Amino acid sequence: MRFITLLTALFVITNTNHPLLSDEISLEDEIKEAFKNYPFECNPEGSTPEIAACAWIDLIKSDRALRKELNNAQLYKEWITARNKMCNFFQDKLYAGGTIRQISRPGCQLRVNKEVQKYCLTGDPTCG
Repeated sequence: MRFITLLTALFVITNTNHPLLSDEISLEDEIKEAFKNYPFECNPEGSTPEIAACAWIDLIKSDRALRKELNNAQLYKEWITARNKMCNFFQDKLYAGGTIRQISRPGCQLRVNKEVQKYCLTGDPTCG
């Protein structure tokens, strides 16, 4: 189990900030690149690392949509940095060392993305 946790930690560390990819790379290639060193595939009913893979794929899709909507590489980079710091702070506080962290971390990032998109991009007053 420690090996899986270590492996997941390495995956998370290397994929904390998705690179600012051009529109020339496909979603499939972006996912393939992010998972090139991760031995588990997405399976929503599988083991923790397989469920985590699904969460990371959802985050990649969300980041890609937000990056496209913002159309501003610097703003996107600043957003990812701030979002990750906030999610990491609360994840460390709540789930330090736990295996659920590998699922809850991308879940936090995805939720924050959805909230900013809901409010800032669509003007939905129920955001937050």
